[in-house]
Amino acid sequence: MAGARRLKVVQILPALDSGGVERGTLEVARALVSAGHTSYVISAGGRLVDSLQREGTVHVTLPVRNKSPRAFLAVRQLRRWLLENPVDILHARS
Repeated sequence: MAGARRLKVVQILPALDSGGVERGTLEVARALVSAGHTSYVISAGGRLVDSLQREGTVHVTLPVRNKSPRAFLAVRQLRRWLLENPVDILHARS
């Protein structure tokens, strides 16, 4: 990637178990890594995490699975992570 800017991209989704959003997340992550960018996925975990990491994406486990008002408890952890790891693009998926 000579001359091109390397991006740090984060995708956030509730979990990495199965489904269309999860497959799309893995496809985007794979494309980012192959293009020389840094790919992060933040989720509560799931069976697809190992595959994601084998392909070069960094997985960050945070309690973002909950879709209730309790989910706001994860905001502080997410904010802290983002301050410690500045990124160029943040894509929230559901």
